[in-house]
Amino acid sequence: MILIENPAARLLAILEKGKSIPPEQTCQSAWNTLLDVHATPNMFLPRLAKVMELPNQIIELLDLLDTKDKQKNANKHWIGQVNTGFMCQSLNSQWVTFIQHIDEHTINYLIIISDIIEKQSNIKAQDSTQELSDIKQTLQNLLNDILGNEELDKDKDIKRYLVRSLQRVIVAIDEHFISGYTPIIEAIETTIGYMALDFKTDEKKVYSAFYDTGVAKELVAALYIISAMVTLATGIPQLSNDFFQSLLHLKN
Repeated sequence: MILIENPAARLLAILEKGKSIPPEQTCQSAWNTLLDVHATPNMFLPRLAKVMELPNQIIELLDLLDTKDKQKNANKHWIGQVNTGFMCQSLNSQWVTFIQHIDEHTINYLIIISDIIEKQSNIKAQDSTQELSDIKQTLQNLLNDILGNEELDKDKDIKRYLVRSLQRVIVAIDEHFISGYTPIIEAIETTIGYMALDFKTDEKKVYSAFYDTGVAKELVAALYIISAMVTLATGIPQLSNDFFQSLLHLKN
């Protein structure tokens, strides 16, 4: 089953929130708020780039759903307005240089397109923000434990792998409001896939390091919880089953 998310809904939510920001603020200040990067300034440009990718993602999805031609005129307008906003703004200029281009027609067209995609989406209508926040905190605690684990210092490659894997999932959760569930799924698949691949090798370096230090059970449990949660949210039952089979494979 193809995961059909709703990038139009995510872009719409960002733009509607942006309409409430005072126009005299700087663009950088406004985007800091919209992208939630006050505490992580190094994520500013990567997140802004992902927002700028949303219009193309919407058009690609409409094309996949065979509805692009039906919304041709509407698409031409809202894409033109959004892209003009991105092109005209300067991070040091006032927010009005961007938001003035997001007119009522742009918002209304995005509402219609979001509704069209929503009807064909296999994402269940539920708010998972709190669940994501809870699992993120669990992963962050695990990451802190790994960073302070002196036993893992014996093999720097293993420690770097664990840190990168957890950071990848945490970033995907943080950026869920921009990018949806797909990056979360991909981050977990990458981590589990690497573990499963390592298990088949002669050295089994990652596998051994996990179980020698007691990190494995916590990491596997955390990834399984978020996998199950994403499965419930997306309505794709085989996701959790596939991951669970990988976890069983690692344990046996």
